[in-house]
Amino acid sequence: MENNSHHFGFDHKNNRESKIILSAIHDVKSQIHELKNLINFLGGNLMSKLDSYVDSSNKKLDAMSQSIDGIVADIKDLKDQLSNEDISDEAAAKLDALDQKAGALSDRLSALDQENPAQPAPVAPSESDQNKSS
Repeated sequence: MENNSHHFGFDHKNNRESKIILSAIHDVKSQIHELKNLINFLGGNLMSKLDSYVDSSNKKLDAMSQSIDGIVADIKDLKDQLSNEDISDEAAAKLDALDQKAGALSDRLSALDQENPAQPAPVAPSESDQNKSS
């Protein structure tokens, strides 16, 4: 039987040291893999929270926009009803001012909505992509 004491360039007395080094390398690789999994989990968890926050904020902005639209419509209806009646210049001015405020707020919300368009959800890496990086 052939003596493998020089297998892989290590002599027999260094074989124990080699096993220790190889074991340490294996442990480091294992820890790196665990860290990658943790980073992927935390990143996914963060994105999930951000997506939830964005969805919640969009719903609130939509509700505000609908409320403003309702106020603008109510003011228009009131103005239409009052246009058949004689109202004082002071009352007409108050209605115009209210209409302008509602319109300005509606415009500001529309501008904010345009500055922050909905973003598509990020695509999580597939399992095969994760295995390639391991």
